[in-house]
Amino acid sequence: MIVKFKLFELFNQTFDIDVVIELIDEFKCQFRIDEDEYFFHARDENKMFPESIRYGWHLTFGIVGLDKYKLTEKGIPFKVLSGIKQSFFMFIDKYHPDRLSFIAEGEKKAQLYLGLFGNEYNIDKIDSGLDSFSGPIPYLYMIDKK
Repeated sequence: MIVKFKLFELFNQTFDIDVVIELIDEFKCQFRIDEDEYFFHARDENKMFPESIRYGWHLTFGIVGLDKYKLTEKGIPFKVLSGIKQSFFMFIDKYHPDRLSFIAEGEKKAQLYLGLFGNEYNIDKIDSGLDSFSGPIPYLYMIDKK
């Protein structure tokens, strides 16, 4: 019982989220954990380049100023996931997207995102055709609401 409650606490921390962009085709917010500023960014597919990765709203997150496709590697994945989860649901509540996508190098970051979608979405994974910055193949995950 105590362990279950501690896990719930870890995944459900709340942060002061600052919305920095809120347009018809773009949403971006930021939140602070310790000394780092994190972001969650969603852009309509027409704002994505190259065109080969255009598929619904494209999602990214990371530390402001660092590579958005790599893990943050700060040793606080539960805090980061809680902030991303809070930001993600702010985006979902405002835009109600039917299609989403994200790119991840390796399985760890992909699993963080995939945990947000639950059983409400169908998910396909394809090679993005993009160059890798860290070694693993960058896959494009295409998500459709059921």
